[in-house]
Amino acid sequence: MICGHCGKKVAKDTIFCPYCDELLPERSLLYGEEHSYRKFSTMALMGFLFSFFAALPGLICCLIAYRQCYDKKYRGKRLAVAGFTISVIRIAVEVLLFVFLSREVFGIF
Repeated sequence: MICGHCGKKVAKDTIFCPYCDELLPERSLLYGEEHSYRKFSTMALMGFLFSFFAALPGLICCLIAYRQCYDKKYRGKRLAVAGFTISVIRIAVEVLLFVFLSREVFGIF
């Protein structure tokens, strides 16, 4: 049997390729567990966590993670969307606070 991901020859009874650690498509159809072995996007988790502490890096990480989930079929798309939403709301609140406080303190705007 040949791995569809890396192209190397593997034994017939293996479920995962020993070279690239991908689930072999023939075995996934046999066991019916194709979706449970998809990789998780660590960028989505990183973006979600960054969105609470640093909104702009969180926003950027979530955009990258969403694209990664779409292109490579990774899990974590919902986490990336949640982090994106939190980052956008946080940036909007920070901008409004800046405008309000600068208006009150310095008489600007």
